[in-house]
Amino acid sequence: MDDFMEPENMDSAAESAIEGLEQPELSRRPGVAFPAGNSDFRAVRNRCMQACRIFNETPEDAPPVVRSRLWLDIIRPVRDRSNDGTPITHDEALSNPCKKGKAQTPFVKPPFFADYGLRLAVGGSTFINRGCMIMDTPVADITIGRDCNIGPNCVLVGVSHEMQPQARLAEPVSIGRPITIGDNVWIGANVTILDGITIGDGAVIGAGSVVTKNIPSHARGRTRA
Repeated sequence: MDDFMEPENMDSAAESAIEGLEQPELSRRPGVAFPAGNSDFRAVRNRCMQACRIFNETPEDAPPVVRSRLWLDIIRPVRDRSNDGTPITHDEALSNPCKKGKAQTPFVKPPFFADYGLRLAVGGSTFINRGCMIMDTPVADITIGRDCNIGPNCVLVGVSHEMQPQARLAEPVSIGRPITIGDNVWIGANVTILDGITIGDGAVIGAGSVVTKNIPSHARGRTRA
């Protein structure tokens, strides 16, 4: 059951999507199958797990340059570290008006968990609270825009499996789909966002929601099972 409210300037397509009507342009995006059990994919997951563990063991009040480097180790492990520089973080931009709008690295409170990290992009001015889990894949992008606020214990599920039990047994593959969250989106605590979903700019997703379909820009409310 959905309980979303539309802003006054929302167009008819957005209204229809909120009311649960079929909207082809708002359908979930197709997936890409991949053999997650293969040793090369397992090695990438192990690399990401180790990077997350180091990030999570670092105090959240550690110097910004340290937190930024460890964050980049999760999402961009192969890079020229001499170019890391001294970034402006989300919390610095909040505390210093001169740096407003110039944040390069999101403020992510530990613990944070990702599976692969390699196709994860998060806007520098975004805040992610404790306990975020991103089940990403090596075959589909997960993108979180700028100026977003993501509450504690949120889960982004970018992977799924075949629906039919016979198909799962015959070909044990995972299916990756992208997730796109626009700019200036507020996602409340304990929200789950499923694979293939797009959330438009400025939307507000209420605490405890399970997002199973696309959300238009500037929509606000909550989705309940």
